[in-house]
Amino acid sequence: MSAEFTALAKTLIATVSETLGVQLTFDSDSVKWLDGYIERVRAGMDQSQIYGLSNTIGAFLGECIISNYGGSWRQ
Repeated sequence: MSAEFTALAKTLIATVSETLGVQLTFDSDSVKWLDGYIERVRAGMDQSQIYGLSNTIGAFLGECIISNYGGSWRQ
């Protein structure tokens, strides 16, 4: 399970870098940028897009917490 979440987070980093030219890292600035991004795009998304994006961003936020405060993924 943890490998899947880590892979999702890395996919988000790569996708945002390639498509938007923004370099995300597991820090507060990236979390703030993602917050703004969500606000900018959510009105134009359908339910399936929202579900996929929320899972990917959730994995990224979890990796931010683990990177900065420790811990591990658990079900």
